[in-house]
Amino acid sequence: MIIVIGTRYYGDPLRQIDNVVPLTSSKKRILRDPSKISLVLFTGGADVHPSFYKGIDASNVCGTNIERDVFEKKIFEYCRRHNIKMTGICRGFQFLNVMAGGFMYQHIKGHTGAFHNTYFPYNSTVLEVTSTHHQLVGLPSGSAPIAWAHPSRSGFYIGPLGKRVKPPGYEAEAAVFPNINAMGVQYHPEMLKAGNPCRTHYTSMISDFVRMNMNEFANKYGRRTVYDRNREAGHTRRED
Repeated sequence: MIIVIGTRYYGDPLRQIDNVVPLTSSKKRILRDPSKISLVLFTGGADVHPSFYKGIDASNVCGTNIERDVFEKKIFEYCRRHNIKMTGICRGFQFLNVMAGGFMYQHIKGHTGAFHNTYFPYNSTVLEVTSTHHQLVGLPSGSAPIAWAHPSRSGFYIGPLGKRVKPPGYEAEAAVFPNINAMGVQYHPEMLKAGNPCRTHYTSMISDFVRMNMNEFANKYGRRTVYDRNREAGHTRRED
């Protein structure tokens, strides 16, 4: 059973695996029998409140819903206690990044209201993804990027303390967080039509995440990579 935290609409891409792992948006199911829950999906929405990553919204650029943050943190902690896998889409990805010890770049440019290319180093694939976010994850230690913007799109970054900062090495679009049994994507595969390469890839990746153990998944999809910002991602990279 997969629990979708948020509107059922956000579970659309997972319906392709309904016959293998049933979906529900009923949060009571996770309390009833956690041993039967294969995955919890945190969906899109408002920015994570800066206080959750010791940040300050000094530039007044965050649009938050702290009540949702508090509620979903309780679900997150329940999943951790019962060793339930978690994933996230857009805000959900950002939420898991913060829960894993990461931070947020509170505002960037070039990622709102447009499609762009994203590079997946594990199989050297470039996919066009949706882009509706104005924030960017700052990944914590112990995590590994799965994909990043190809090439980076923003030249402007406001950091966790609400001040302009230097560019990160890459603009992460997907990552795995082995320490909290989670992974997530920044883009919205559920907004794409069935058969779209990005949506199909996402479904395949989630299927692997459900059936594989964490080490297998992280070793297949995750890359500890130093990104050369002066060249396009995917053409030049070196491993840590």
